[in-house]
Amino acid sequence: MSYNVYEIAALMAAISVSALAIAAIPAVLQIKRTIRAVEDLSLETKKSVETLNGILKRIDCGVAVFEETAARFKQTGERISDVIDSFMENIKKPIAVVAGVLSSIEYAFKLFFGKERKKGGVQNDE
Repeated sequence: MSYNVYEIAALMAAISVSALAIAAIPAVLQIKRTIRAVEDLSLETKKSVETLNGILKRIDCGVAVFEETAARFKQTGERISDVIDSFMENIKKPIAVVAGVLSSIEYAFKLFFGKERKKGGVQNDE
């Protein structure tokens, strides 16, 4: 049998395409595994994002409670400050009056009953 150049070229092209297809099979299988791994990763990422959203919602609720607690603490501090200021305003004057009266009484006792009393213009040292 004699083969012409075109038949030999077609045979060589068929052998080349077959060899290329055989060599490409592992690459195609690897691409398929890579795509499957990407799909699995995207599913895991979706689950992680859902979990993270739940955590963030809980944190947001916690932050709201913390902010409310901080606001109440601030209000309590302001009220305590107002009470102390009111107490000081209402108590300061009576305390000053009592201190003045006590100071006057002490001075009077020292003046009338103390050793500083003079007799005849001479200081008594006894």
